[in-house]
Amino acid sequence: MKWPEGMKDANQTFLEKCAGNVELFRKEVEALKRKALEQPIPFVYDLRETLRAGNYVKPMDNPARLRFPWTQIDSWGLFYPATSWLCLQPKPAPEKQAG
Repeated sequence: MKWPEGMKDANQTFLEKCAGNVELFRKEVEALKRKALEQPIPFVYDLRETLRAGNYVKPMDNPARLRFPWTQIDSWGLFYPATSWLCLQPKPAPEKQAG
């Protein structure tokens, strides 16, 4: 929401533009809210609309996911190319020396 020209915040708008009148300030804020809602922020989209209008692909069917050659491991979960993941291997125990 953008405050009226020359006003830096709600406090200044309330005190100077509305002269401390609560009803006048309430009407001013409602008008500013309506104006703000009419002007969407560039490159910000409604998630519900995006999901409703987009081509939804089940995550396991997504062609971009990382596949494993082993069927059991491949079905465990999802790994996309941009995802970070870590594989750990246990350190082998030191060999016992004969003697």
